[in-house]
Amino acid sequence: MSNMTPSKTNETSAFQALLGIIPFMAYGLVSISIHFGNSLPRPPIWLHPLLLFDALVLIGLGAGVLAGFPRWAYSFLSWALILAWWLSDMGIYGVYRLDNRMWLLPLGVFILALLARRSMAPLHALLAGLWSDWTLLSLGIYSFFAWLGVMYDENHHPYLLVFIIASTLAVCAGAWFYFRQTAAIQRVLSLITGLIAMMVIVGINSATWDWRAYYNFPESAYYIHPIAVAFIALILALMYLTGYLSQKRQKF
Repeated sequence: MSNMTPSKTNETSAFQALLGIIPFMAYGLVSISIHFGNSLPRPPIWLHPLLLFDALVLIGLGAGVLAGFPRWAYSFLSWALILAWWLSDMGIYGVYRLDNRMWLLPLGVFILALLARRSMAPLHALLAGLWSDWTLLSLGIYSFFAWLGVMYDENHHPYLLVFIIASTLAVCAGAWFYFRQTAAIQRVLSLITGLIAMMVIVGINSATWDWRAYYNFPESAYYIHPIAVAFIALILALMYLTGYLSQKRQKF
């Protein structure tokens, strides 16, 4: 039986936790800029908010590799994969079309950072971290749902800015406490709480503007289908399971 306690093996400083929530904060700013930047002059493509966000995430990923892949680097890895998938079929300004080559960016950054380190230790640390702490998989799931929840695509609520800010703060808080907690169960509960808070905010948003009329849906239309609710409940249960199993494994 190991003598190492979770409080020692999983301790994360406030600065490292701040690094881990940077993608979540930045994505909230991106959502705001996309929804409320139409009145501003169109920037050149290389200053498009999504591409700037991708650059920030890739820089963070590279820094994480150079730092030996600590826990906060998994946040940037999750967002790098989400962005590579999302942007691989994204049109910019109706003129530029991104494609599957977007997947080469995180791969290239990872390889270049490994070459700069002249060591495979960060890759080993990445894989060892995933194997020893399964809550990192829940962090990836959390990042995906945060991406969905803070997007507010085609949402025209009169107080949309308030809802974007509130959702961003909710997911940032969940991620912050995830990084600051030491026990695996506490970490996943932080993520689950953050997701539930975000979903409540999104639910209030949908209940307070006439999205049915906007989408030309009948009055009987559901914003969230019961099957979707069951799916979300299953996802939350799986997240909790990663914390439970990780904590059990730490005792042996």
